[in-house]
Parts: sequence; structure tokens; C-alpha cells
Amino acid sequence: MIVNRTNDTAGPATLTIYLRKAQGDAPKSASLITPDNQPSSSFVGASKAPEPTPLERTIQIDMKGLHSDAILNDFLTKTGASAVSPTPQEEADMRDVEERAERSKVDREVMARYLFAQRREAAILAQAKSEAAAMKQAM
Repeated sequence: MIVNRTNDTAGPATLTIYLRKAQGDAPKSASLITPDNQPSSSFVGASKAPEPTPLERTIQIDMKGLHSDAILNDFLTKTGASAVSPTPQEEADMRDVEERAERSKVDREVMARYLFAQRREAAILAQAKSEAAAMKQAM
């Protein structure tokens, strides 16, 4: 995947999908883009989508102003892909992650209250010591 970001919001927002052709449809001498010859992502619009190799065909999706659900639907329609549902184990894992996130939130709140109480107690103790020192000096 090549991500080509730009600050130009008026420019295009195109998703280019490269699909490998069936073995019989492409010349045997053609090569695929590998990690060694794939352009890197860019934050300044410098990484343009490369031309497909003879082993590839492309599908383009104009994402300008579209919600992620619309982009996904367009992707599924144009590529013939189908959405994959999570397995029961993956659903259990996701519930576990959500439960841990909730417990973490509660733990953070408890810890914040504890630290606030500790700091408050330390401040009161420091003030009492300061007042006691001042009273000693006044005598």
C-alpha cells in the first residue's frame, strides 16, 4: 500500500487497487512490484501510483467526500470481494479487549483519585510543617 498524502484538499482522492491477473492472461516475462521496487509513502504528494505491470490490472475508486462505508461498498462491488465475518474466537477476543478497556478506564479513575488524595495530603503536611516552623521561629 502506498499512502500519498497532500495538503491540497481540492485535489483528487483516488484509491488504486492492483489485482494480479490469472497466470494464463499475462506474459511469463512480466514481473510484479516487490517491496524492493515499490515507491514509499509520502506526506508531500511525491509518491504517485505506479503503472500496473503486465501481470496486474487496476481498479480506481474516487474517495473524494465519501464516508468509509461508501468506500468499502465501492471496493467490494468493483473488486468482487466479500466481507469476512469474524470467527467466534475473534468475537470473544474483541469482547475481551472491550472489557479490558472498560476496566482500564475504571482503574485510571481510581488511580487519579488516589493520586489526588496523596498530593492533597502531601500539600497539607507541607503547610503544617511550614506553619510549625514559623511558630518555632516566632518564639
